[in-house]
Amino acid sequence: MDNYTELQKKIEEAIQNQIPENPDRKWLDFYFRDTFLDVSPYMIKPLSEPCRELVNRGGKRWRPMLMVLTEKAFNGTENSISLAPALEFVHTASLIHDDIEDQATERRGGKAIHLLYGTDTAINSGSWLYFHGGNVLNRYLCPPEEKNRITDCFFSNLEKLHLGQALDISWHRDSGFYPAEKEYLLMVSLKTGTLANMAGEFGAIAGKQEGRTVSECGAAFRMAGMGFQIIDDVINLKTGNPGKLRGDDIVEGKKSLPVILYANLHKGTEKLTEIFKTAGKEGITSGAVEEGIKLLSGSGAIDKALEKGKTLIYESMEKIGRIFPPGEAKDGVIAMLEKMIPQNL
Repeated sequence: MDNYTELQKKIEEAIQNQIPENPDRKWLDFYFRDTFLDVSPYMIKPLSEPCRELVNRGGKRWRPMLMVLTEKAFNGTENSISLAPALEFVHTASLIHDDIEDQATERRGGKAIHLLYGTDTAINSGSWLYFHGGNVLNRYLCPPEEKNRITDCFFSNLEKLHLGQALDISWHRDSGFYPAEKEYLLMVSLKTGTLANMAGEFGAIAGKQEGRTVSECGAAFRMAGMGFQIIDDVINLKTGNPGKLRGDDIVEGKKSLPVILYANLHKGTEKLTEIFKTAGKEGITSGAVEEGIKLLSGSGAIDKALEKGKTLIYESMEKIGRIFPPGEAKDGVIAMLEKMIPQNL
């Protein structure tokens, strides 16, 4: 798309405007009105600084990009750019909390936020960012009925995200428990798919669509989100994710799709369970990490998971091909989804 870079700049600007380094009086009064005393800019730093740190390390921003392109495809407008912070703030908040829950040490090429600022500050600022994302919706200019639909979409998806995280936590806490593949797919559709679903629904609602079209856009992007997560987990075991340590999913005892597929291929999972326990105790430098990767790779489970991730993204592209009207925005969405599929794994 010719306007791809320009659109990215607009999205980034919208995000930065809603989490300013030095908030002015107008920003403070909008978000912290009706307090007993005026809130001063320095008071915001314990909330905003940890969040800004992670936001400014970058990120793919593919969810807000897909959202705006969806709106453009249906209505030719870009009003949903002002909703981009809501999507990115929820995502960022989930990463801060996820790293605390997993005791992760790195994120996006730097120290995890709780290690930089303390766990107490990270929990509090991450929680605020969820609420701030919701409050950003108050600034979105649209008819009341449209705003109600967007707000309902935001909070219903937020609940689903936390249910997915609850399942993920409970599974990796029990090193000997291996969920069925359909249970795993439900979990990842909730934990990762819901934000992509929100992006699709936000874009369709902003594009003046209703009912079935909104649901279909959300479902198509949810599939892409699921595929993205599966591929991300495969990368963790093959080459390592940028900004994270290779194989740290083994240390966390994460029941990713390669693990689920291995469990389905082998009646006995005692060896893998022991690897999880050892890696969990000894950390990322444990020989159990490479042993686990070798076990999963040798069984074919990693490659099989990779194909599943690719298939979900291809199916998402096929759905978009049927739902979206022809045009540059549709082509841009298809191109973005296609880029999620790695060519060198």
